Amino acid sequence: MSRHPNWNLVDTYADEGISGTSLQHRDAFISMIKDCQGGKIDLIVTKSVARFARNILDCIGYVRQLAAMQPPVGVFF
Repeated sequence: MSRHPNWNLVDTYADEGISGTSLQHRDAFISMIKDCQGGKIDLIVTKSVARFARNILDCIGYVRQLAAMQPPVGVFF
């Protein structure tokens, strides 16, 4: 955060030990999406695409859904 002083961390969303191949049991991911819908988040920063979703169709779908929100939510991989 020191490199981006204008950024505010909302939360860390981590589904420890849960496969990213399905959204089933990914409670933290679902919570993050709800926070985006609630206007709490405008940018998701993730270590890699694989940490966001392992299923490419889910990944593309969620990135598009987030981009279509008002205001849009960006994803930085």
